[in-house]
Parts: sequence; structure tokens; C-alpha cells
Amino acid sequence: MAMLLRSLSGQLSRNFPSNGVVKSQGFRSLTPALAAEVKGQIAKKTPTKVLCEEGKSYAWCACGLSGKQPFCDGSHKNSTLGLTPVRWTATSSKEIFFCNCKQTNKRPFCDGSHKKLA
Repeated sequence: MAMLLRSLSGQLSRNFPSNGVVKSQGFRSLTPALAAEVKGQIAKKTPTKVLCEEGKSYAWCACGLSGKQPFCDGSHKNSTLGLTPVRWTATSSKEIFFCNCKQTNKRPFCDGSHKKLA
């Protein structure tokens, strides 16, 4: 599969075959694997602890632009990153640390990546 990646002023372009492509807002399309590799803007360098309720769904901000961190407020619609929120449903009621640095490899959860940031 041929891929063309061009990053200029935060803009991404992709060239993929039609199978397995996830459509995002705007002109971009990201495969699920590539969407997991694209990191959002750092919103904060510490995670947010949230008491999550069993059965409740949460929309984690992946782009870093939301004013309601760590959750989505729709700001990604004006972004050129092509990132959309990560939806997660709590299977039990418990405290969860949600990533705010957007560099985690365990979206939407904090994996300590913020400790490596300058």
C-alpha cells in the first residue's frame, strides 16, 4: 500500500486505497492504524483523574484543542490534523487517568508519556 505523508504547518495528506479507510471531518482520510500514530497538540503535561461511571460513554479529545480537556468539545472540526475523539465506555465504576498530553500509546488513558516531554 502506497502512503504519502506530508506534514506542513500541522496539515496531513494521505493516499490510501478505498478499503479499510476511516473517513474523518474535512478532506482527510486516515486508516485506523495511522490514526493511532498521529498525535494531537499537547493540552496539558499531566493527566486528569476522572471517576467514571459503569456503562457511561466518554469522548476523549485526541486533537488537544478542546476547551473541556480531557474530553471533546468539537474543536477538532476546525483542525487540519484529521483527528476525531476516541470513544470509550466504562465497564465498571472506577477512577481513570485520562491523557492530556495526547502523546499516549494507550488512548485514551495516560501511559506516562508526559514524563518524557520537555
